[in-house]
Amino acid sequence: MVFITVRFGDDQSALFNPNCRNVNLLRDIKTKCNCNFDDIFDLSDESGEVANIANHPEDYGKEYLMERGEFILVRVEKELKGDEERLTYIPMLYRMKNEKDFFDRLNPRPTKGGKQRRRGGRDDTASPNKRRGRNGISGQGTKKQSRQGGGSKK
Repeated sequence: MVFITVRFGDDQSALFNPNCRNVNLLRDIKTKCNCNFDDIFDLSDESGEVANIANHPEDYGKEYLMERGEFILVRVEKELKGDEERLTYIPMLYRMKNEKDFFDRLNPRPTKGGKQRRRGGRDDTASPNKRRGRNGISGQGTKKQSRQGGGSKK
């Protein structure tokens, strides 16, 4: 059975089936975790890498999230600075809010060109056939490789 664990609140957790479109997965997460439906949410692993499923509502969660993985619910806040949009991720697992190292990895500083670096998630322009990273979240530009497609393991 395919499932993921989402951690939130005062060390609470809930199981979800990622074998559905991300829009439905996030709606179910908002419902079960008593979140405001007007806010934008996403998932992060414990290293601070964001899955970026909110940006791909029609894709299936299983393409971004490792089966039986544990993820932290994060709220996405958007801020405009000039013509640049800056995203800030706020962990909804209370004990992680005061973890400076986690928060810094979750919200990397902008690079010299003003662009915000994002390690996690995927980019629409990248190849969909790259392999998933160790932490269970698809790396930059990746989707879960099909089981029939094979591929070499490192």
